Amino acid sequence: MSTFIDSFAPGDLLTFATEIANGLRGQLVRKDVPIRLMVLIDDAESLTGDQQAITNTILKQIEGRIKFVIAYIAGQYDPNSTILPNTVLNNDDYVFVALDDDSQSDFKNFCERVTDLRLKTYYQLAAGEGSPSLATFSLRKTLGDFKPNELIADAIVGSQSVAVQKWRSAVESTRAQLRNVISKKNWTKFSLNDNWTARDDWSGCIIS
Repeated sequence: MSTFIDSFAPGDLLTFATEIANGLRGQLVRKDVPIRLMVLIDDAESLTGDQQAITNTILKQIEGRIKFVIAYIAGQYDPNSTILPNTVLNNDDYVFVALDDDSQSDFKNFCERVTDLRLKTYYQLAAGEGSPSLATFSLRKTLGDFKPNELIADAIVGSQSVAVQKWRSAVESTRAQLRNVISKKNWTKFSLNDNWTARDDWSGCIIS
């Protein structure tokens, strides 16, 4: 007597999920555009070799129907192997983006474009047709362009920690003592000038 256990391929499950998703209705769901699921996998380098091959196989089998975004540390994930006979993935099956090779400026631009796309996509879905356009997202306009010393200074000045307040008082006391022993013409070198503020150069205060 044989016993059969019902099973299904992961690709079939994702296809079923897509069918369910396309049946959804709501304010943020457009009826005139089919829903395309996106699978996001982070830290893919933690998968075993077999798991990596299975992931690539699923990607190959449902190509064009569901989008995969797989993030991993370079050199620790095999993006080519599958469990299909005589089948491997190649550059025609995916777009490889090496973020580690980007300059700081390029990476900043990448982050801005991703954020801009997400904000505008959600806004358009929520606001509907004919709504005013969103301005292009900018890290500098949104978060400012503070230097590390300025951020540290704001954190220290606004801190409610007793230990930080005692340390700040000790620094200010030290500054007052140094003003008595250092020539006034050299005060600016040690952040001892009259119009000094923590934001001007907190590192100078720490050194003093």
